Amino acid sequence: AIGESADMIFVEEDRLAGAPQREAAQAILEGRAADERWHRRKNGTRFWGSGVMMAMRDGDGTHPIGLLKIFRDQTQARAAEQALETSRAELVQALVDNRKARAEAEAASHAKDRFLAILSHELRTPLTPIVMALHALERHAELPKSLRGTVDVLRRNVKAELTLIDDLLDV
Repeated sequence: AIGESADMIFVEEDRLAGAPQREAAQAILEGRAADERWHRRKNGTRFWGSGVMMAMRDGDGTHPIGLLKIFRDQTQARAAEQALETSRAELVQALVDNRKARAEAEAASHAKDRFLAILSHELRTPLTPIVMALHALERHAELPKSLRGTVDVLRRNVKAELTLIDDLLDV
């Protein structure tokens, strides 16, 4: 690094955007400039660095004579933070998906209940006049004895149908 510009630690896009000059100007003006950004190692690989640049001043502290930058490699910490943020986002999405699925299941259950109520009504409605007619036939004194067995069979089957409808709704 001896003889090289300190800009060498900045990645190309930051150098092109003037980040080293802005950071140096802030350090000279305010005494320090903190940053967190991608930096470049001597071998060209990138790392996420966090640190501060400070102005070095002459003996009486009035004139800047150089800049000092102290920073550390925070690549692993940044990766862990990003992984945690990704996990949080996935968890939030899973919760949203779970609530949506629950709402859809509740809507489907409500639709099923409504369908079964309508089905029950529609299945029982035609049986009502049959029950009434059978009741009238049973009370009819002139009903031939040979038809009374038929009326009993019809009544048992209507009762069995009503029981099946009730069982279907119970299930």
